[in-house]
Amino acid sequence: MHMNESAPVTQFNEAHPLGSTVLQFERMSPEQFEQFCWWLIRKDHQLQGCQLLGKTGNRSQHGIDLFAFQRARPDDLVVFECKCWRSFTGPALLKAVDTFLEGPWAHVAKRFVIIIANRGVGNLNEDWVEARRRLRERGIEGELWTALHLTEKLQTAPDVLAKFFGEISLSQFASQWMRRVGFQELILRALEDSRPESSLLAREYLRQEGEDQSALVTRHISKIAGFIRRPYVEINALFPCGGQYQYPGSALISIKLPDTSGVEVSLSQKWLLENFLGSSDAPWTTQCRPFFKGQFEKQQIVELGNSRFSLPSEALEELIRAADELSEQYIAALHRQESDWQAENFPFVSWLGTRVVLCKLDSWVWSATLRFANAHDVRNGSSPWHIFHEAHNRLMPCKAGGYRGFLWGAEIEDLCYENEVAILWDPSFFIKRTDEIGQWSCEEAFNWLTKELLPAALSWTLTKNYGGLQSWIHPIASRQSAREYARCWEEAGPYTDVRSVPLLDGDNHLQIGLVETVQRLQAFYHGGGYGCERAFFDMAECKELHLAMAALLKGGRGYLGYMMSKLGIDEPCSSHEQLAECIRSYVAGSEVSNDLYVLENVMRAMLEALVDDDSWLDSASRKQVFSALKPFMAYYDQQCLIERHTRYI
Repeated sequence: MHMNESAPVTQFNEAHPLGSTVLQFERMSPEQFEQFCWWLIRKDHQLQGCQLLGKTGNRSQHGIDLFAFQRARPDDLVVFECKCWRSFTGPALLKAVDTFLEGPWAHVAKRFVIIIANRGVGNLNEDWVEARRRLRERGIEGELWTALHLTEKLQTAPDVLAKFFGEISLSQFASQWMRRVGFQELILRALEDSRPESSLLAREYLRQEGEDQSALVTRHISKIAGFIRRPYVEINALFPCGGQYQYPGSALISIKLPDTSGVEVSLSQKWLLENFLGSSDAPWTTQCRPFFKGQFEKQQIVELGNSRFSLPSEALEELIRAADELSEQYIAALHRQESDWQAENFPFVSWLGTRVVLCKLDSWVWSATLRFANAHDVRNGSSPWHIFHEAHNRLMPCKAGGYRGFLWGAEIEDLCYENEVAILWDPSFFIKRTDEIGQWSCEEAFNWLTKELLPAALSWTLTKNYGGLQSWIHPIASRQSAREYARCWEEAGPYTDVRSVPLLDGDNHLQIGLVETVQRLQAFYHGGGYGCERAFFDMAECKELHLAMAALLKGGRGYLGYMMSKLGIDEPCSSHEQLAECIRSYVAGSEVSNDLYVLENVMRAMLEALVDDDSWLDSASRKQVFSALKPFMAYYDQQCLIERHTRYI
């Protein structure tokens, strides 16, 4: 018997002509071809139990060489006849079918497959039509596999190809890309197959493969879109890209399981950033990953937008991996968007389209600025400030040939307090920027507004209201009123900066100093930060924070009892040195809690140890403390970015 896995295989070592797309099966021996067919059929995931029937050429087989059963319908028998002839004629085909129909296998088989070594059907067309008709009359499905079919099937069975045709054949007939894609398609299609046998088989394969499933992952990432396909999940994302008038972004997610096949969930940027993205390397908890709702009867419950799914654990794991991969790309796209518009750290809003908030003004300051602009209509003068087109609710500075930009005033919910107006920059002009007009970027518009326009508007208002004839008639009262107006203007800011300045980017933490850095972080993790509850820090990061606290105790500053209470240390400590030693012993001897409440209290203790001054710290200690704070600053910066692109969208 030559039909078993341990049986020796006679390899076909003859080289195929360059450019050939079909393997030369007709040059194999009948035994070799039959053995090859057995190996190939065993790779078909829809079949099981492939067996050899007797010996090659045995007439008692009634024209049958191999048989197998349908995996989905175990009672359905499939029989195969292998014909390794250099020339297989029409009469020979009909004779093979008649021999089969006259035998006992025709009474039990559901499908009859003739496998020939020839390249194509050639002159068998009419005879094969007749053969299929005869089989169909007996309720049997007929199939004819040629060398073309066999070569195609080998794309997903590279081990069989190498076993019979040598490793050199892989580069010609089963490229790495084709092997990967073909195999991937089979497994991923099987996962959502409505037949339980197929989907369970695919899931069992994935469990056996463990972590190494890279061959089943497909990703196509560009600056404007991303496609990620993993077992059980497929994501199509449009990244925020204002230059393509594509802001905000979105994603389409489909879960590849039998009972969710065909279901696609559309998710907005706001939902993605608040629930799905931004938690890379965090555990499966409802706190860190809000889309995960917990476990019910050994199934994992997830909520994508308004749709709820019940998933096996391995499907949730793949969904989380896809989320973390998409998170990196999506957050990078947000940074690119801010950079492209020179809108770093400014919040984005949805108001008559996409706008960027430059700052906030008191309503009366905005009204005074509009009066100044309308008084300097481009048609009414030639001074450097006669650059506006008159408008009652927006600034329209222009230059010969076009507008430099549009600045709107609007009350934005959750951003503006009573009698405040948000000044909105319209990016549509900047997208069409030309050298002739020089449309302003967001940063340029902000600088022009705050450094040039507002001071000019104040000066003009003072002159108009309190200068001229009135200043001659009532000089003292006019000067007093002017001073009062200027004071109110200055007290109003005259603007409120709405930018969220990061700590790590640009080394801002070094510029503002250690005290303010810790103050910002403590306030953020105390619960006031956007999305702070989703933060997760590993044990090593938490230990480094405690050791940084111990380093700050070198200065002998701060109230000892307060710091001990915030650190949760009950042992008596009479000095700062003893407290530092207790912290180091605690870190070395046990696991440190990564609860946000505990970490925020450590930061409170750090502020007490600093006593509003870090000038006494030596450079090594300062470097150690900033290094320990780095992961906390990184998450702070990320959440500031997410808030800018979700809160007012």
